[in-house]
Amino acid sequence: MLARDAEALIATFAPDIELRSPVTARPFRGREEVGELMTELLAVLEDIEYREVAVNGDAHLVRFRMRLEGRNVDVVDLMRFDDEGRLREVVVHARPLASVAVFAAVVGPRLARRRGRWRGVAAQAARPLPAVLRAFDAAGARLTARRR
Repeated sequence: MLARDAEALIATFAPDIELRSPVTARPFRGREEVGELMTELLAVLEDIEYREVAVNGDAHLVRFRMRLEGRNVDVVDLMRFDDEGRLREVVVHARPLASVAVFAAVVGPRLARRRGRWRGVAAQAARPLPAVLRAFDAAGARLTARRR
């Protein structure tokens, strides 16, 4: 990831890798599908900074911050590896919701276009989502703040 080398990253995946994203209910499955997702992410990723790693057997928790379209996204990935050391499962947890929506609005259409022009056009519907969620985030902060 740090080298932004999609081919090298994909080479670490088990053939049956599964990635569960906070953006979609359906997981991404297989080296090709997860590889497409990661290739598109690397194309728009502005920055990535790893913060912590915790290991327990075949499970790794990796906490990092990435930057997309000027917005910070805090991420924790739960990763599991197969007996050959290849990545077989990734469960992505990210916050804040408005920043996760940036991921959907930027990477989603790029990925959809790979499957057809009209899918890419349809995926553009997610474009206003980050602004709407930022407004809700700001309103929620004001509503839950203690009065002094």
